[in-house]
Amino acid sequence: MEKVWLGVGALISFAYLGFWAFVLHGARWTSLASTMPGNEIGDFLGGAFGPLIFLWLVLGFIQQRIEDRNR
Repeated sequence: MEKVWLGVGALISFAYLGFWAFVLHGARWTSLASTMPGNEIGDFLGGAFGPLIFLWLVLGFIQQRIEDRNR
């Protein structure tokens, strides 16, 4: 069962990263990065990848619950 959640997390993560790759491909990222100061780029990336952090946090809790139930 744990492998299923790992696969779900990986699939959602790759889809999410693919979405951002599509949105920011090529010239868009170059023009965006050249007009923003470094701290704003960091804030943007932190906001963009925040949902992935919460996804893996929830999946970690689900895995822990499954392991505790099997004991």
